Amino acid sequence: MATTSTNETLLHDLVVAGRYRIERVIAEGTTGHLFRARRLSDDRVIALKCGSIESEMSRTSLRVEAQALAALDHPNIVRFLEHREGRDLCFLAMEHLDGVDLAARMRQAPVTRAQAMLWLHELASALDHVHAAGLVHRDIKPANVMIVRASDGVEHAVLIDFGLASPRTTRKQRTRFLCGTPAYMAPEQALGNDADVSAATDRYALAAVALELVTGHRPYPNGSIPELLRRVMQESPRAPSELGDFDARVDEVFAKALAREPRARFASCEASIAAIEASLPRPRRARPSRAPKPGKTISLTARRLPKTITAPAKAA
Repeated sequence: MATTSTNETLLHDLVVAGRYRIERVIAEGTTGHLFRARRLSDDRVIALKCGSIESEMSRTSLRVEAQALAALDHPNIVRFLEHREGRDLCFLAMEHLDGVDLAARMRQAPVTRAQAMLWLHELASALDHVHAAGLVHRDIKPANVMIVRASDGVEHAVLIDFGLASPRTTRKQRTRFLCGTPAYMAPEQALGNDADVSAATDRYALAAVALELVTGHRPYPNGSIPELLRRVMQESPRAPSELGDFDARVDEVFAKALAREPRARFASCEASIAAIEASLPRPRRARPSRAPKPGKTISLTARRLPKTITAPAKAA
């Protein structure tokens, strides 16, 4: 993390440059800070993720995230604005998200079946778009999903934090490189074989998020990181019927969505979520409108981005 004096210099340089005026810190991480800022050219509020100029890992993470976001255009993915990297500064400017992350939202109030399925369909659409662009997110989890309220009052899901994103066609060499969040990792990711990580890995993580939304529980019991990794690599995820009043059909669908073998999983995120929804009992109340199709804009209010600065860790 940059020192206080370095951060002050960075803020001063950005203001002097006539680009952004920092308003407040949103989050602090080991490799940088996330700020609420205002673009001076049009007074637009934006989110500014600033990396440590002394850290190559921080610069690389911002560069990776910027390249990924610049290649994507989807209403349920945070929008890229600008990336600058130089001797004295490095930052990523994105749209400002006003809301809470999904992890916090689940703690704040009960999530209805209708809300859960709407968000899952939106995330499935966003992830299928990511994969169509040749990218893998590699860190799908509730903390990397923002829940924002649209102008019509409906809460929508927006995918954030592409700092670990990777082109799925460039990882030919088998290297030990562990990154992501163990509670939502697919077995091939937990093994640390980066060349085996693919779109199917993201589909597994989305199914893990779906299980948590539907049952209130993650695929594996909470534990230390080593224990979680051991369970992911050696044990099968818990079936929905072990976690609540769900029948064999629900178990069957989640078993496929969370299959140990990537090729045994659903062929797309949307197919996975559609199958999960079809297996569940019909909700008593009609759920909100389906996720917008790619290219269709949803009108969202000002939005806030939470702490999402992450860094990969090499496996032992």
